[in-house]
Amino acid sequence: MCSYDSLSSGYGRLRCHPRWAERLRVRESWMEKKLRLTDADGDLDAAIGSICAQMSAETNKSRVTFYYLLAEQYGKLTDLH
Repeated sequence: MCSYDSLSSGYGRLRCHPRWAERLRVRESWMEKKLRLTDADGDLDAAIGSICAQMSAETNKSRVTFYYLLAEQYGKLTDLH
């Protein structure tokens, strides 16, 4: 899983590791509320893991990029404003 420092501070970096609280926050706050996804929790968790794997080679991981990639994966970029 990935954990995030505050986006508004200078620490908007993403660190991937298994932390349930972070996975839950991304799934509930971003995927379910903002993107309005209704997939099963396991499917949403798998998508989070997929993005973590996709970004694993990056040394400076951005939370904005992580959220963008999730929105892109679900075809929700046009829904963001």
